[in-house]
Amino acid sequence: GLVGKMGEGTQYVTNSYATGDVKANGADSATTYVGGLVGYIEAGTKNTQLGINPNRISYCYALNEKITANGGTCYLNRVVGGVNKAQNSNTVDLKNNYGWANMMLNGATVTDGTKSNNNGADIKSSGVWNQLFGPFTAEKGWEVYTGSSDFQMPVRAGVVKPVGAEAVHLKVEQYTVTFYNN
Repeated sequence: GLVGKMGEGTQYVTNSYATGDVKANGADSATTYVGGLVGYIEAGTKNTQLGINPNRISYCYALNEKITANGGTCYLNRVVGGVNKAQNSNTVDLKNNYGWANMMLNGATVTDGTKSNNNGADIKSSGVWNQLFGPFTAEKGWEVYTGSSDFQMPVRAGVVKPVGAEAVHLKVEQYTVTFYNN
């Protein structure tokens, strides 16, 4: 993931993605929140004068192959493991987020993903390659790192390129279609 815990206040994760596996080992008596992008979010106070919803995750892609956790009570979701919305009408803004449709959460797939919930809307491998590069453009400070694999992900321009900025698990299988004339 990207962030373990977002505390109270105004914090944003936007136009981001994660591809690495996430694993958490919680204590037997602990509650563990694990997400592909963020583990846990505390709600903040909405500023109606400025129209700000604190602690926003938007336009993000959780493309992890798998998320696993053990010990105690575990909450696993593709985008955000857990959200605390219970404090005095405080809010957390989840908007236009996606999770890889084949991601495994402790061996199970997700069936309830939407753009505005903890799992994000389903996106298949072909959708990643066709849709993902829209928000990650050179004009917005991104570039596609060309390394040793065909499955390179966009990275921030002007920074040291990470080793393994790829997502081989997102490969799209090739199919052969044969047409017959009668």
